[in-house]
Order: sequence, then structure tokens, then C-alpha cells
Amino acid sequence: MFKKIVAATDGSQFADHVVATAARLATTCGADLCIVTVVPRRGELPEAVRARADRERQREGAPRTVGFLLEETYSDDIVERACQAILDDAAASARRAGVPAVETVLEHGDPVARILDRSPAGDAILLDENVARDVLFHAKAPCLIVK
Repeated sequence: MFKKIVAATDGSQFADHVVATAARLATTCGADLCIVTVVPRRGELPEAVRARADRERQREGAPRTVGFLLEETYSDDIVERACQAILDDAAASARRAGVPAVETVLEHGDPVARILDRSPAGDAILLDENVARDVLFHAKAPCLIVK
């Protein structure tokens, strides 16, 4: 049915559900699984990335910094490490679910474009509602929105 399934995650509970569903589908179909995380732009950090970035910063003993409007800021390096940790956790979860071939991809830039880059025609894309509309409009592959 499918040779490769692409699942996008930002570390949220919804995205965890997407990865779990993709892992079940990959196991059932005998497909490879590609899990994609896109490093968010400054000022657009999802809650799960902020929480992981806080842990990364505490682990290395970096000081807290506050930016405009008293919002906490994070170095690019800490955000990237937080996203990589989210990706690693998702891959470990998929492997525990029995997916033999799990590829992980950490990307930068526009999430929709980066997800589409990883999903050529013939594959399946699993998404949560955050990026679904834009990916659905441009995707050549079948898409499944996981709620």
C-alpha cells in the first residue's frame, strides 16, 4: 500500500498521537516511517518546544533571558536541541511500536514546505490540524489528518 509514511511532530500531545498513528500504519503496511520536525521561527515556539527548551537550558546551566514584552527568549542552539530531542523521542516511540525503519529529519524554514519536501507522490502524510489545510492544498501524496 505505502512504502513510506511521513509524520510531522512539534512535540505536542496531538503530534504524539500523529506519530503513534503513523507508527501503527507503518507497521501494518510494512512501510518505512519518516518523522519530520521543523525548527520554529523566532517568536513562534509551540508550548512543547518551549518546555523542552527550558529543560535544555536548565541542563546546561544557561541563564534565563527575557525579551520584548517580557517574553522568555531562547538561543537558536537551545531551540534546535529541543527540537532534536522531540524528534528523538518520537523516533524511539515509533521503534517501540515495532516500526523497523525510522528516519528522522530536522528541518528549518516553512513547516508546510519542509513537510511537502519529504513526501513525494505515492507516500502518505499524517498531520495534526495545525498545518493540515496548507499541506492538503499542495500535497501530491494521500494525507490523513489525525485528531
